[in-house]
Amino acid sequence: MRLISPGAEPRAQLRYHVEPLGQTAIVDVWIAPPVFEDAMDQTPGEMAHRMFMLRIEPRRMTADGQVTYEYLLRSADWIEPGSPSSNEKADLAKLKGLSGTCVASSRGLVSNATTTTMQQDTNEFEPMLRRVMSQLVTPLPEEAVGIGAQWQHSDVALFGDGVDELTYTLVSRTGDRGTIDVTQRTSVRDRTVHSLGSTDIAFTKGTATGTGDITFSLLRIPQDLSLSSTSRATIVIKGVGSRRAVQRTRIQIRGGAKYALQSPPSP
Repeated sequence: MRLISPGAEPRAQLRYHVEPLGQTAIVDVWIAPPVFEDAMDQTPGEMAHRMFMLRIEPRRMTADGQVTYEYLLRSADWIEPGSPSSNEKADLAKLKGLSGTCVASSRGLVSNATTTTMQQDTNEFEPMLRRVMSQLVTPLPEEAVGIGAQWQHSDVALFGDGVDELTYTLVSRTGDRGTIDVTQRTSVRDRTVHSLGSTDIAFTKGTATGTGDITFSLLRIPQDLSLSSTSRATIVIKGVGSRRAVQRTRIQIRGGAKYALQSPPSP
């Protein structure tokens, strides 16, 4: 992580001190079909909307603010448009019941994100959900910061096998709450998805850029995040060949209901 600017006075160190409560989180993901750059008359397709509902519970909380979370995917649904392909239906069905853990420091640095599923095979959504766990909490700088502060953090890309370079700007803050603007630049590497029915599409070498905003509370995880991005990459379609394409994606994370834990987190 790199601090670009500390922002205006007054400044303070931002640290999470989350409440020992469980919480639901809703993750909405929109993915548009790729649009080929050499097909000028191609009409952009509607963005397919998938919605995931997670249950997130703190299981271990240390004196220095580190929290071990356990999560369970309670539902995975296709919302719109139209009907999913048989492959996509099967992929979503496999995800229900997926569970895992992650560890978050008091600065929101996430490590050891894991997933466990009863299915023997995986699909494009499982690694994406594992990365979502790293997006549930915003990373904070070590230094004291004020309004206008900017910092940069690199993380595993949410979509595809690459690296996200995220730049955060503190827009407002009142006590433990505030808002942050975020810009994204991603180096996209190889991945295989099923974006056109049962057709295999391999994305290779490209970049993605995006913008979004975060409403944060230092008392809870997840944060409320909205991020829209556009990727430009070379894709290889089975039986067709290599073409340049543009694809739009959007992710939104919303904190849901809080609830009391059956047993308190261990120290």
